[in-house]
Amino acid sequence: MKSLLLTLTILVISTATFASDIDVSGKWAGVYGTMGTMTYEFLVDGNKLYGTTIGEGDSRIDIVKGKVKTSKKKGTEISFEVPVSTGGIKMSIVYTGEVIDENTIELTFKTKARGARQPGFDGFNDGFGGGGGGGVGGFNSGFGGTGSRETKFVIKRVESF
Repeated sequence: MKSLLLTLTILVISTATFASDIDVSGKWAGVYGTMGTMTYEFLVDGNKLYGTTIGEGDSRIDIVKGKVKTSKKKGTEISFEVPVSTGGIKMSIVYTGEVIDENTIELTFKTKARGARQPGFDGFNDGFGGGGGGGVGGFNSGFGGTGSRETKFVIKRVESF
């Protein structure tokens, strides 16, 4: 009985260790609402995460500020930013992710404006309107709203590197 209990304990500990040390290097993809398929290529070097996002027409944007953090309590977590520009406004899409298993990551993202802000601008949300930041009146949140909300979706490993 003691040997069975010892064997089970060792198995549980080794499984927990394996789950917390997952290498996320590879190609990952997931579908997010109307944006369609979002693809990421990750390379890990120690606790640094490098790579690109791949969009429509095979357009590529390098990720920046990429990090990998591993702890026994939370397992493997990743974070990175993707710099983008739209309508002359520079911003970053800030991602954090929880590695669920060797083939699944749950990503959370939000936008972060950079540089000078136009009067009344306090982040992007669901449209035009002053949700609290003094924007143009109208709909719920939006330009001039209370900032970006976090959005979650799941990506799956397509290929290992």
